[in-house]
Amino acid sequence: MNNFKMTLQYDGTRYLGWTKNEKSVKTVSYKLEQVLTRLLGQPVILHAAVRTEPGVHASCQVCSFEADLPFSPEVLKKQMNQYLPMDIKVLSLLPVSGRFRADLGIRAYTYEYNVCTASVYDVFHSRYQAHFFPAPDLALMKQAASCLIGKHDFQSFSPVRKKKGTKKELLYLDFIQNKEQLSFRLTANAFLPSMPQLIVGTLLEIGQGKRSPDCILSIFEGNETPGNFCPSDGLFLTEIQY
Repeated sequence: MNNFKMTLQYDGTRYLGWTKNEKSVKTVSYKLEQVLTRLLGQPVILHAAVRTEPGVHASCQVCSFEADLPFSPEVLKKQMNQYLPMDIKVLSLLPVSGRFRADLGIRAYTYEYNVCTASVYDVFHSRYQAHFFPAPDLALMKQAASCLIGKHDFQSFSPVRKKKGTKKELLYLDFIQNKEQLSFRLTANAFLPSMPQLIVGTLLEIGQGKRSPDCILSIFEGNETPGNFCPSDGLFLTEIQY
């Protein structure tokens, strides 16, 4: 068998995340494995860089699989895009070393969260943005962001309780403002479940003046809870660095 690296993008609106489960087949991995098995006539197991959560989008997801191809990877890519639903598309499909696995050896992950700050919501972008009006104070959020950068125990920024593995390093937290659009770009060596949504929710409350930028330290210490959970509509997985 040969090993392949596949880069893809998908609109997560209709899906219950990446990983298939016993209760539903409405997951991204199920759709991909279903099409691959049909085209290749053999069962295929995908290893993904990130198991995105329900509703989360990806402009650059990476996965790998082993298979015997009866035709070239380029032909398989074209056939997959023909049979996949319109909200999942393969960007590239390349042969790689047998040692490569998409879920191993990752140095950093980048997520982007998009917010519309206009007084009237743009209905044509509602599936890909959260709505927050009036626009938050960028200076206050940047002040709070400086407390988030670096190595910390981010357990308080995740609803999933873990006994270990909660210390992560947030490498970058950038703000991109363009008229009535605001994007949060977060890069870390790893993320806990729902960590991006809770970080953004907390920063938005700080930007609205509901909380002090110093609350970040109190949240890390467990003396305060993070802000509201931001809906997954505005969250995109945008980059994987190996």
